[in-house]
Amino acid sequence: MKSSAEEQLERRLMFETLLSEVSANFINLPAERIDDVILDTQRRVCELQGLDFSALWQLALKNPRYLYQTHVHRPAGGPFLPEQMEAESNFPWVLEQLKSGKIVAISTVAAPKDAARDQEVWRRYGVKSSLTFPLSAGGDDLLFGALTFGTMREERAWSEPQIKQLELLAQVFANAILRKRADYKLQESERRLKVATDAAGTGLWIMGMDTDDVWVSEKNRDLFHFSPHEKVTYERFFTVIHPDDHELVQQAVDRAFRSGENLVIEYRILLPDGSIRWIGSRGQRDGAAKPFRLMGASVDITERKEMEERVLKSAEEWQTTFDSTPDIIMILDEDLKIRRHNAAAITFFGLSSPEILGRHCHDLLHETKEPSLDCPVRRSFQSGVHQEEEIYDTKRHVWYQISSDPIPNQEGNVTRIIHRIKDITERMKAEAEARKQWEHLTHVTRTGIMGELTASLAHEINQPLTAIQANTEAAIRFMAVSEPDTGEVSQILKDISRDNARASSIISKIRALLKKEPTPFTVLDMNELIADVLSLLRADSLLQELVIIRDFSPELPPVFGDRVQLQQVVINLILNGTAAMKQVPVDRRRLVIKTENQKESVVKVSVADFGTGIDGQNAQSLFEPFYTTKPDGMGMGLTISQTIIREHGGTICASNHPEGGAVFAFTLSVQLENLT
Repeated sequence: MKSSAEEQLERRLMFETLLSEVSANFINLPAERIDDVILDTQRRVCELQGLDFSALWQLALKNPRYLYQTHVHRPAGGPFLPEQMEAESNFPWVLEQLKSGKIVAISTVAAPKDAARDQEVWRRYGVKSSLTFPLSAGGDDLLFGALTFGTMREERAWSEPQIKQLELLAQVFANAILRKRADYKLQESERRLKVATDAAGTGLWIMGMDTDDVWVSEKNRDLFHFSPHEKVTYERFFTVIHPDDHELVQQAVDRAFRSGENLVIEYRILLPDGSIRWIGSRGQRDGAAKPFRLMGASVDITERKEMEERVLKSAEEWQTTFDSTPDIIMILDEDLKIRRHNAAAITFFGLSSPEILGRHCHDLLHETKEPSLDCPVRRSFQSGVHQEEEIYDTKRHVWYQISSDPIPNQEGNVTRIIHRIKDITERMKAEAEARKQWEHLTHVTRTGIMGELTASLAHEINQPLTAIQANTEAAIRFMAVSEPDTGEVSQILKDISRDNARASSIISKIRALLKKEPTPFTVLDMNELIADVLSLLRADSLLQELVIIRDFSPELPPVFGDRVQLQQVVINLILNGTAAMKQVPVDRRRLVIKTENQKESVVKVSVADFGTGIDGQNAQSLFEPFYTTKPDGMGMGLTISQTIIREHGGTICASNHPEGGAVFAFTLSVQLENLT
């Protein structure tokens, strides 16, 4: 039978054998197996030492106040220990001892007074003896956990040899856990690097100065089309690099090895299928390694290079178009300095590009130090909208159209202006000549219209003249009697005066229509103006057996315009409607003239007939010059009418009437500011 001393010696030798075995295993043990070996070792130690439990705790990295039970051996009937515990509130005294690097060997009976809270927790979980070792990171005494052994069946007196043995085991566990953490951090770092490089399409490589071998990542093999298991050498790299770029790459690598200059290079590779890809490589010399080595990354930049080429080509095409524009175009900054210009600006200013760039626009254009308050460029910066005006350059005797368009940045603030100067001298001359010809044509058209209305106007004038003649003869007869009736004679004279005024008014209207000189705009009542026209056309209407219906708005606001021109428009529309109803039955020959107020700022006049209507195929040609459906028409009436209405700021249109016939309508703006 073995003595107690022999048994203790035997257990000690067995423990030392276990410790040696575990220490040797942990040296090359993969990180993923460390947890299993720790748990197995806890079991074997408890069985060998007769202990009831062993628990390994680790402080939470994000909140060191908490302990997490990561490894525990607890035979059946052993104490139940929580997986998470707040160290400061449950074991304040023990935690303080561990932070000081001390080993805590204690039983609940012999606990010090300062460990009252700790003793209470031990009793709650049925622990009678406890031996706890601090787990720290190397020599900096940074506590990251604790290893505890204990009993619950009986108190245990912890001998010095036993404490030393278990302390060695705690150190082995601490080193294993730290290596596991380091391995996991490295693996995590490698995983993140792989994810990042794969996501970016980046391949990694390491090139030694003293060896021909080159280490490459899987992504780099994909980029260069190396097979998965082939040996990659320096020479193998150059079999893929485009022959025209060999010297470029060689020189860049040599400079990086010799001087430590960072490797920054873009080159082409030639793939097995004959396609060419662009590669961008970045690297640097590892000065800590002897001999030197280069470490770097490569990425496929083919799409970027193709995009750059397209952008460059587009920029060249844009610049060609920019320079081919005959107008002067400048891009100005917030200080109205010229930052870019086209070729036309060089000719316009008679200066070279360096002499133009950076100069103030107003300095070159107007030879002033400050832009004028009404400068379109200044207004564009202030308003953020397009500005345009036409000016006459008295120095060059040229008309220019000046325009400015704001260019906002991403925040919506205007930081650039496109300033354009267009020579419109020829256009202005052409417009002046066109206006002259138009006025002449308008006068001829008026005369033609008056020719058509000769019979109607003769009838109108003949009526007051006949009345005057009859009244005059009656007055002579009354005066021939011995006692003339003076009251009757007085009434006859009043009738003669009224008829004379009527004839004078008709003649004035005829003269107004025939006058060639421009008439200034005046305040006009459209209801009254149309009534005057109908008075002129009354005889013609009767001849055509035409019924004219007036649908005048009684609250029609006045407009501002040329009476004669607007009369001409109304006459054109009425005569067109009359001509359209020549072939319809007499009972349908009705013309509806309507005036109305739209939106309180627009007066609308419409003339509706019940004739043949508008042919859909010809609707787009109604207002074109010389287009007519009348055999003897000139085709200018509607064209002239459209021009007149546009000059008055209005619109004119035509449509078919739902009940048959056509409706011609025009609008005029109510310009209240002109009525003051």
